[in-house]
Amino acid sequence: MARRPKASGGIGWILGAAALGLGAGLAAERLVVGKDRLRPDPYADVPYGKLSGDRLYHVTSFDGARLLAEDFGSPGAKTGVIFLHGYCLDRTIWHHQMESPSDTRRIFYDARNHGRSLDSGRAEADTVTLARDLKAVLDQSGLEKVVLVGHSMGGMTVLEFCRLHPEELGTRVRGLVLVNTTYTDFIKTLFAAEIIGPIERRTRRVVGAILDDRRSSAVLRLRGDDLSWLLIKFFGFGADASPTHIGYIIKLLSQFPNPSLVEMLNGIRKFDMEEALNAIDVPCLIIAGGTDRVTTVKASEKMHEEIEGSRLEIFEDEGHMTMMEGEQRFNRTLAAFLEEFLPG
Repeated sequence: MARRPKASGGIGWILGAAALGLGAGLAAERLVVGKDRLRPDPYADVPYGKLSGDRLYHVTSFDGARLLAEDFGSPGAKTGVIFLHGYCLDRTIWHHQMESPSDTRRIFYDARNHGRSLDSGRAEADTVTLARDLKAVLDQSGLEKVVLVGHSMGGMTVLEFCRLHPEELGTRVRGLVLVNTTYTDFIKTLFAAEIIGPIERRTRRVVGAILDDRRSSAVLRLRGDDLSWLLIKFFGFGADASPTHIGYIIKLLSQFPNPSLVEMLNGIRKFDMEEALNAIDVPCLIIAGGTDRVTTVKASEKMHEEIEGSRLEIFEDEGHMTMMEGEQRFNRTLAAFLEEFLPG
């Protein structure tokens, strides 16, 4: 009678096959990313993070937080634009808007716990706090007529500001530009939200416990490896993404301070403007990336429906970073909006 093969032999064969599969997958990943990094890149010589404004200074917010701000354009002008960046990024993502030949006064600042605004205050790091920071920047700027331009978390901050300070709309604040952003908890408007949402709801307590542990941010951090490259390309950019753009965003994300990463993520998860959008009564331009998987087009379409008189521009081939990927069209679109609603 023939003997049965030992179970351990079968398990060993399975584990061996799995190891071979994993190895082949990693090799394929390296090959794909390696080729991607070497593609011709028109942005290869762009000095991201190296531009300097006419004036660099700090703004002290309501709770003592110090925010680094930078002015470009006509110094001391009473009319201008304030730019707000997204989560885990900093003001330098607006490089192509910083180098604009326009004389329009432009202010870019690092949100608290981001970039060089690391002297944090005592308040909870959520969109309400970020909106109060924006108020501090606006107050110190001396601007009497301003358009607020917010990307991703920056757009959420702008919307929260509108809710907290309705008296500013139509007086100092003459218009809004919402770029690749959302009106609610980003999980609800994320790529594949119909799949991710139910999973998130079932695992909310576990995920919450993980996020509340500051040590978890060390695990969440991007490492700058091939997997990071694939993730950032998929979620951040369109199909023809510049290797320089991908590399620069990975650099910013991998340098973000550990505790703040988790605190900010928890804070912005509480954001919800769905019931307050129709109260916004200043000109509003909404810019969306057709392939954006972080804040999908449907979020922009919802805001466009709810904000009366708003305009929606969809950059069909771009992802979450339209101001970098489609910078020429972006700047033309923004300039036309400013010319119409921010005279002088």
